[in-house]
Amino acid sequence: MEHDIAWRRAKKRPDPSGPRPCDASGRPLRILIAEDEPLVAETLRDMIAAAGGENVGVISTALATIGAAGVAYPDVVLMDIRLSGDMDGIDAAGIIRAHRATPVVFITGAALDADMRTRLAALGDVELVFKPIEPGELCMAILRAYKGASSRRLGAAPNATSRRSPNSIIGRAPARLRNRIKSLRNLTRTRAPVKHRVRS
Repeated sequence: MEHDIAWRRAKKRPDPSGPRPCDASGRPLRILIAEDEPLVAETLRDMIAAAGGENVGVISTALATIGAAGVAYPDVVLMDIRLSGDMDGIDAAGIIRAHRATPVVFITGAALDADMRTRLAALGDVELVFKPIEPGELCMAILRAYKGASSRRLGAAPNATSRRSPNSIIGRAPARLRNRIKSLRNLTRTRAPVKHRVRS
């Protein structure tokens, strides 16, 4: 209950003079949300919309986020570290960033253990925001992640960020993640398909 109250209090409109999630031309950044707590996901969506960004989807699992990122092609992914399912947000971010260097802003409401810190460090430069989140803090993290990724792409080979198929993305993942994804695929074949809210 206290957690819910804190998030409801955090749902305030951004400062009109504060940072906006837009690129240099003023185009709203396309942002994909990966969050399995409905209240938190709603809060993030409202903050992005109020600040002038474009929400392209709300996903609740790591595996579905990987797929959505390959369909919606967001400018930035807001990724909760602890997601539902066998994979967490750090696993998903590693695969997404290997595909097309999509920047990720990590979100967490708890302290990070040693393993998580090590895995985050292995990703290189990351943005990390703790709950409850202030709109200005969220927008600044989004902009830093987007600008940092844009700078890295400028120095990359011409085809380094070309779009690849989902199988190509997974093929670039570490063996531990490939085995986990294979197991999840086998499991989902026996279940009814689940619809996710993603706008292209």
